[in-house]
Amino acid sequence: DGLILGIHKQIKGILDLCEGDLVSYEWLKVHTFIRQQFQRPLKIPTIAL
Repeated sequence: DGLILGIHKQIKGILDLCEGDLVSYEWLKVHTFIRQQFQRPLKIPTIAL
């Protein structure tokens, strides 16, 4: 759980830095993909950003 939360915090930090940039859209896609990968096999509830 700590690892997952750490990844979410890391990605949120990057999104905050890139807000309003095209890069943020790329990171959003990456974040969504990562979240889906974790949700499906491990049944981890969505961590709202």
